[in-house]
Amino acid sequence: MKRLDEMEFIEISNIYQNMTKDILDKKLFIEIKNEYEKKSIEFMKLVDKGYKLKGGTLGRGELKYSRNIIYGWFLEKIILEILKQNKTIKNINFFGDDGSHEFFINNENKIEIKGSKTTTPDFLIEFNDGKKLLMELKSAAREVFTIKKGNVKSLSKSAAFEKIPTSIIMIDLVNNTYEIKNLKYFIHLQPFVNHAMEGQLCYDFPRPSKNIKELIDENIYQYIDEDIFDFEIVKKYIVLAKASQNKPKLGKATILKKYMTIINKKIKLEELNEELIISQADFNSKICNIKEKYPEVEKSWNELDNEINNLIEI
Repeated sequence: MKRLDEMEFIEISNIYQNMTKDILDKKLFIEIKNEYEKKSIEFMKLVDKGYKLKGGTLGRGELKYSRNIIYGWFLEKIILEILKQNKTIKNINFFGDDGSHEFFINNENKIEIKGSKTTTPDFLIEFNDGKKLLMELKSAAREVFTIKKGNVKSLSKSAAFEKIPTSIIMIDLVNNTYEIKNLKYFIHLQPFVNHAMEGQLCYDFPRPSKNIKELIDENIYQYIDEDIFDFEIVKKYIVLAKASQNKPKLGKATILKKYMTIINKKIKLEELNEELIISQADFNSKICNIKEKYPEVEKSWNELDNEINNLIEI
């Protein structure tokens, strides 16, 4: 399968329709399709007129970047409608600005997107006993299942600030399968340097194994992990939330603001130290691989020069 950003709207629409043909009402699918096809046409017209996206496109260009956004919105709406049929869920909605799916020309004469790349999860799920779960949607069209460390950080922060457990649902668009993991799944995993993603730290995500049809009967409640709040991955953001969300005592606002800066810098320092350790291990591994495969690299330049002289006519 081609990359999503290489597909025309009709191609991705056919993929989504094939994936949902037995679990989503055809009329509803067509309504969703028409909604996002209209947005796609409007977006592409702006791109054709030379408008640039606010914040840039991470080097992908306006066309590919905008396709990723529109196709992502399209899929979010489809999965929302499928999850609405799930018997274990009392209510589900888009979370925060993630459901706005709107764009406009701002006062800088650039395309500004609302709710497309927020750092919060996509869905807020409520259950009959009042408990809640936040869920982030990810998809893959090339059978490569990885999660950026930044996404796990966002899930951790959302859990702390919203006081709601978080999770990820991964959709395999090639095989029409899915997999759900909560935040606790990542606690004991070691991130790695992903050279296919500009050297960003990533986690391996398990290959989706459940047919998308099973999503209607899946026990989503089981992914609530309230003990996640006892782990440092979330606790550090609980401290940050406490400092930023509460009213300071009289005369303590300046000091509290200073501590917010300290907390943010401590989080950043921990991230940098972790990146340094992992990157060093990655470099050490590369060095060892070269030395094991070509032990002659340990020789001096003089030794190599002498050996080359014995092999060539001078």
